[in-house]
Formats: sequence, C-alpha cells, structure tokens
Amino acid sequence: VVVRKYAKMRAAGLRLVQRLPVREHNDDLAGMAAVTVPMFRVRPEHDGESTGSSALIVTSERDPRSTELGYIRAGTKIGLNRILGTRAQLARVTDGQTNLWGGWISFLLLDGTPTLERILEDTDNMKLADELKAELARIDALRAAAIANGEDPDGIASPKRRTSVEQPSPSSLLPPRDAGETAATQQPPIRCKRPVDMGLEQRVTVTGGWRMHVDRAWTRPVYVAPIAGRMTWGVTEVISSGGLDDLLLARSWELCVVDPMAVEAMKDPEWTMKIFSDASMSGQPIKLLPKGSIVVCLIFHAPSKIAMILLPPSRSGEECGIGYAFYQQRDGRPVLRAMMTPAPVDENAPDDPDLLPVSAMGHAEPPEGELLEGPFFAEPPEGQKELIVTIGQDVDSDQWARLPRGYCVNAFAELLGFRARLPDLEGGGWVSLVGPDGTPMFRKQPLIPSKIELPGQAETNDLEDAKLPIVWPYLGVIWPEKPAPVEPVYQSTLPELLYKIGGNRALCDWNRVTLLPSDALIWRNALTNAQSHLDELLRAQLWKIAFVEAPSLVVRERMDPRSTVVATFPRGSLVIAEWVAPGACVRLLIPGRADDPRPRHCWADLAMER
Repeated sequence: VVVRKYAKMRAAGLRLVQRLPVREHNDDLAGMAAVTVPMFRVRPEHDGESTGSSALIVTSERDPRSTELGYIRAGTKIGLNRILGTRAQLARVTDGQTNLWGGWISFLLLDGTPTLERILEDTDNMKLADELKAELARIDALRAAAIANGEDPDGIASPKRRTSVEQPSPSSLLPPRDAGETAATQQPPIRCKRPVDMGLEQRVTVTGGWRMHVDRAWTRPVYVAPIAGRMTWGVTEVISSGGLDDLLLARSWELCVVDPMAVEAMKDPEWTMKIFSDASMSGQPIKLLPKGSIVVCLIFHAPSKIAMILLPPSRSGEECGIGYAFYQQRDGRPVLRAMMTPAPVDENAPDDPDLLPVSAMGHAEPPEGELLEGPFFAEPPEGQKELIVTIGQDVDSDQWARLPRGYCVNAFAELLGFRARLPDLEGGGWVSLVGPDGTPMFRKQPLIPSKIELPGQAETNDLEDAKLPIVWPYLGVIWPEKPAPVEPVYQSTLPELLYKIGGNRALCDWNRVTLLPSDALIWRNALTNAQSHLDELLRAQLWKIAFVEAPSLVVRERMDPRSTVVATFPRGSLVIAEWVAPGACVRLLIPGRADDPRPRHCWADLAMER
C-alpha cells in the first residue's frame, strides 16, 4: 500500500504497516533489511503486455524503456536488492533464471497497483502458538469424549483408572483431627490459592503482592502474584489490584521527576519530554510531559537510554498505558531524576534468570541526598481541591489534615511506595505522591540554571548584602546608612537631543534651502536648524529609499484622503520616505524636476485594503 500520512498510534496499538525505503541513499538499516531479507511473490493480478499471460517484465536498467531481459511468471518467488521509487532491482529468482538477476522490475504501477506481495513466514512463537492451539483442541476432544461417556473430566479419577502406584493425598500428610473439630477450624488444602483482590489501592501487608520478573522468550517484563497464582504481561490487572504500591516497595519500579539538567532545557520554558508508543521512538509522540511532572518508571534500558513509563488514564474509567522516553540525552545529561537513591545492586553477582540482567539495567539521576530535594507543589486530580493527609502510612488510616492546591512542601522526610511523609516542621503525616493508577498528585519546581557572574557583579552583590538590616541584642534592628544617590551623567548626542525635542519628526523634518551668500543648496532641520546633505540623511537612515509594491501609489498634498492628488506612481517606482505618521500615512519627497531647489513634501497611504 502507499501511505500518504501517518496518524498517532495508541499506547497499546500494534504496528500493521511497515515502511520500505525507496530512496537511493539512506541509512535506514532496519528498513533495508525489510527489503533484502524476506521473499516476495509475483501477484497473479498483473497481466503482461507482451506475452499475453500473467507475467512481469524484467529490464536491464531502472528505466522501463531499457532492454528487456525476460519475464517472471505469476507465483514466482523472488528476492529484492533495493527499491528506487516504483522500480525494484532483483537479487535472486527461485525458478533458476540467473540471467534475470540484477534486472529491474516495476514494484508499483503508475496507478498504485502493487505487482508483488511479501511472503510472511511463521516465527517460532507463531509455530509454538499453533502447536498449543492443536494441543488445546485435542484436550477439548478428550473432554467431550469423557462427557459423552458419562464421566466428569474435572473430577477425581475413579479407582479403576488410577495407576498401580498409589500417591499419598495431601490430607493423608496432615495429623488426624479430633471428632469434635468443626469445619471452621480445619486447615485449608495445601494448594489453595486466593484470588486477586480487584479495586485494591494498597495491600494490608507488604508480602504476597505482585513481583516483576523477566520473560526470556518475549524479552519483556512479566508480573507474578504468587499467592493468587496469577501471571500477566500487562499492567491493567496489576494496577487495579494494588500492584503499584507492591512494585514500588520492592524497588522494581521507581518514582522519577521530569527535571532535565541540560542548560538549554532549563532555560526553555516550553520544553517537554516526548513519550512514544513504541520502543523504536519513531513517529509522532503520544504525550508531552512538562518539566516537574512525577512519573512511574518501570524499566531503564541502559544501552539505548530508553525508559518504560506508566501512563495514567486520561479520564475516569479508562485503563493505564505504557510509553517510552529517553531518560538521558545523547551526551549523557539526565532528563529524569529519581525520588530516592537507587537500590544497591551487586554488579559481580551472576545474573538471575528470573530477573533483568544487571548489565542491561540503568537508573535515573540519583538525588544528592536520600530523597530528592524540592520544592513540591500540591496538584490534586481533576474534580478535587485538596489532598488528604493521614496519620499513618496506610491509605485507610485516620485523616490528619488537608493540603490545598498549590501548597508548597520544601522536602519530604520519608518515602514508602507511593506514600511520602511530611517533615515534622510542617506537622508530619503521610500523603500520596501519585494515585493508585499513577496519576501525579504533586509537581516539582524544575531546576533553575546557574547565573554567570560578570566582572564587577560580585561587588554589586556585596553592596546589596551590606544594605540588609542587622538585628542586635537589646537594640533591635539597626538599618545601615544609605549612601547619597549619585545622579549619572549621560552623554548628550544630537540624535538624542532631537528625539527629546520633537520625537521622530525632529529627526526627519528637513527642508532644502540656499546657503547664503553662495548659491549652494543644503538641507536644514525645521526645528534645530541643523544642516546636512541628502546622501548623509540616507546613510544615517533618517530618510529611506522605498519602492512601490502596489499596482499604483496615489500621492496627495496632505494627510487627509480628500486632499488634492499630486501624482500617481506605477508599480516599481522608487520614492524617498521621510517618516510614517500614526494614521498609517507616509511622508514622501516629491521633486518637480531634476535638482529641484524646492521639492514638495507630500503624503501617501502606507498600505491599502484588499
């Protein structure tokens, strides 16, 4: 297909179209692999013009008018070397026609009709899925046969179908119970599983929650709930059952702040971190995070400097998503800063097959202390005006206070999961940094770039510090004596004086007069009697040379549009503009003849209505 425009992809979307490079010089290695590695088949819909059968013409050059080398029948498998525009060069042909190798064919017709189709081969995972599907079909057939015979396929096997070796049951391993023991006091079975509690914000205990491991087959994280016996690759079930607090407490996930340390990013107030839907970081970003945003990072991939970020739902009732962003710039300067110091990792220890390899794991920029410095500002979610402060770390503990929107917290004293403890100077208590679904509740003030002190600036700062009041014991505040102000002396130049006297008109109002007792003609200022020449006025840009851009320029005697018309200049005429009046009129110099001793000063419109 021919794609005219790309649209934004959802966070959980699948890429259904692959781009093929069609330029002669490109560095897209992945795109070139999509051309040279797979096999293509000639489509039967293409009809040859010369043979009258379904075939494809092969030429010696890229030009379709070049010498014909032969034809390729429909259904033939071929390999390509490259694609240039609508033409493709052959790399191999499976039917044994080696004389056609290196020839050129039409990959697309001029009307956009494709002549080839790619042969999609099953991957190892697809073959495994087919085998598992066949196995499930076999099991379903056995279950249907058992039901037809009147047997319960999910029940305990009858004694006649058991093997000769009797296996001990779990109940036989338990001590005998008294006759008076009730069913309520009986011990549960050994393999009993408790289902996942959906809608849970925070677990009562720190044990038995979700844990993150690595799936070696899919090379992606997998989440396991040991007590519930659940395993999933998505985050929807994890987030909806209190997994955010579990994984933050286990230090599998990290709370970070978008706080770039590059000077150019600090000085740019509109800088944002781009979030992409795919780890290839291609296409348009699906979300832009401003500086100071708190995010939940799942994995930091050190070789590519890409972090997997949890995207909270944009509105109530939606699910969380996954995004990808660079947590460092290409030169190594950090973009994300961690809320806590990274967990200690033994780099010399062998890699655990159930965990991510240490060599591939990165981390955000750690704080200077144990926790990231502030200040932080409270930002309740949409529809709320205050954040609740509780006495304990549990979300369901008693309320202690409320933080209004915009409340400033200089620093937090402790951080456990997604809960943070306020310092004792601010009353203490626990507050949520993010919601159970990852929605941020606070915003950090971004870093401010350091100012470069110029020569003499340090002395100025010392003088400002000397003006501060001093608090003396038993005397109170004693203000230092202020030095007498010294009025600065400014140099008075002619343009400044002219501008102070009459504004722009004093600079631009010049008349041509005779310099007595000679016959020389000069230009004299109407207000200051200063003398000059025309070339000096143009070089000083007091007057400017302009050309007529409109179809015609009507020149009037006065500013009033009803005044007498003096002349009309066609398009492209050169004129001398003296100054522009507030009424969108420009004053022009209109000489009556060559070296006119008394040229006229007329007016014209600066612009015209369309």
